[in-house]
Amino acid sequence: LGASQITASYLQRQLLYLGFQAIVVSEERMIEQFDDFILFILSSSGETLRVKHVAKKFKESGKTVVAITKSGSSLDEICDFTFTHNISIDKLDAISREQQLHMIIMVNELINRVQNG
Repeated sequence: LGASQITASYLQRQLLYLGFQAIVVSEERMIEQFDDFILFILSSSGETLRVKHVAKKFKESGKTVVAITKSGSSLDEICDFTFTHNISIDKLDAISREQQLHMIIMVNELINRVQNG
């Protein structure tokens, strides 16, 4: 959702280059179609209600949930595995100006680790 969807598309493309099946899912009902998949959530804040709900529901069904998110966030606590950051999210006049550069850097590091074993 939101700015994190750009980073999710970037992660998807990188995983596809490495030969993994990867699908960006923006609707909860779509997730129900993927029984043998790992859910990978990208959420800079880790506090979006919809994201937390999806993570809980997916995990309660016995599936693995991995995330790149803020350290100590609700999403960090829900997931089986997390890659975390401590970057604050700027707000201006109630409009989130979410910076995704740190998320892209974390995706690159994750891809490097997958690629190098």
